[in-house]
Amino acid sequence: MGVVYQLAVTPWQADRYLSHGAEEFCGFAVDAASVEDVRDAAVLRELLLCKVNEASFPPDEPLHILKAPVDPFVHTRRAVGPLHPDAFLGGVTEDAPYDPSGVVSAGGVTAELLWIEPGRLTRGSELWRLHPGDPSPELAAVYHGVAWGWENAQTGEFVAAEPSKLMGPVVTREWGTAAVDVETEGGKPTALTLVSPRKPPESGFERLSTELWAKRIEYRDDLNVHENYLSALAHGVPVRVTRLANSPNGMDALGFALLVDAPYAIGNRVLRISPGAFFCVMPMDEMERTAVREGRPETWDVSAFPAVTTLSLRERSNYDVDSLLKDIHALIENVAPEGWRTCTLIAQIVGGQSRYGGNFFIPAPAGPFGAAPSSGGASGSAPPSATGLPFGAGSGAASSEDGSANADDGARQGPGSRRARSGRPRRPVYGGVVEEISLLPSAVLEYLGQIKKLAATPERGAPLAFTLQASASGETKLNVAYEETPPLVESITPQAWAAEMEAFPRPNPPDWASRFIDSGDGGDL
Repeated sequence: MGVVYQLAVTPWQADRYLSHGAEEFCGFAVDAASVEDVRDAAVLRELLLCKVNEASFPPDEPLHILKAPVDPFVHTRRAVGPLHPDAFLGGVTEDAPYDPSGVVSAGGVTAELLWIEPGRLTRGSELWRLHPGDPSPELAAVYHGVAWGWENAQTGEFVAAEPSKLMGPVVTREWGTAAVDVETEGGKPTALTLVSPRKPPESGFERLSTELWAKRIEYRDDLNVHENYLSALAHGVPVRVTRLANSPNGMDALGFALLVDAPYAIGNRVLRISPGAFFCVMPMDEMERTAVREGRPETWDVSAFPAVTTLSLRERSNYDVDSLLKDIHALIENVAPEGWRTCTLIAQIVGGQSRYGGNFFIPAPAGPFGAAPSSGGASGSAPPSATGLPFGAGSGAASSEDGSANADDGARQGPGSRRARSGRPRRPVYGGVVEEISLLPSAVLEYLGQIKKLAATPERGAPLAFTLQASASGETKLNVAYEETPPLVESITPQAWAAEMEAFPRPNPPDWASRFIDSGDGGDL
């Protein structure tokens, strides 16, 4: 038997499975084999990080556990922080008690924390209930695939949602695209069950008790079984769109965040539904940077699949500034608005407290006489002044000396500005518009905090402020300031300066820091 993933789902999610036939899943998980002897609901709550959003997991109510077998279309990675060697770009930033080492422990059990990418549930998935104080789990339902959906273990009734064509395997027929269940034998596909919400113009389809239409056919290589993967930018957050639904105003899209960053996602109105899973619903025509690709399994034999199916292929080093700058650029590029040309960012990191501001420049579309004009600083291609950046509501207060941030929720709208489709404030400038950076992915400050450490010297201490420029063409420039007055010097507290001097001593502090030294308050951390 192959790997089985185990994750906690909220009562709301459990009801969507049982009552509505929901088929998507995502979030933190562990290899079920590593916790197979755990029967205490309280211990499982800790291992599966339910305390991250404790209000959604009432301790006096049953804990719902989802067990999902490995599948060629299910992808997992290690749930580690941005600076971990195994981290994907941006890593994972979650609320306590999440540990960026990617290891969870409770009740004498230690397990590797995984993150399941958004996708369709696998056939044979099970929903269990674990009641407080009762070591005997109760089977609630079994998922039988897109044709039959969920079977209620108590009533024997089946409920299935209209299958999404944006997750899990599909095939293309003359009349359209059909979601499919794939049967395998000996690690090779042998048959397909085609599923449609309406009767297709093709013979052999039968109507099931789930109100869906299904047809079983023999597998052939020329059927081109694949998965459609639709990615987009929702409120500035990279998401995978897993379902489209008609709405009074057109077409709504359900998207799950691909960047597991709690402060950034929540601050951009992408809501957490369970540990490590963030989603939003918004009109499809308001999403930016949409792209579709097809995926096909390299093998159908999952018997030897490891628990971690996807490894980061990025060549990176936490001890090389150029490598960290590449990561910063790549992360900025992933969250940048459609049509961006340049990004200007100013960050201040003092004593573990971070403040930042910046913008994206988006040139106007080419007019009848050629490309829109551009004018240096007015266009955003040169660093704006510190006073012109949205410090304050758009800045974050770091929780550690390496610059990791907990950014404030929401985005400001200044006088005379207008909002982009992403909801972020924009204002016109010569040659286009600038979109304010109200929130940064947490990993950007993690990377800058690491650069701060690498740039520290016994003579000068560590840099206090950074000015970074990134372009859509791939260029990145970084200037650091050791002695100059930081852009938000008024926000520096005596405690923060004392922490800065302790972490990065300097024999000759700059003149502007004398207020902290003379205050006599610097030692009270």
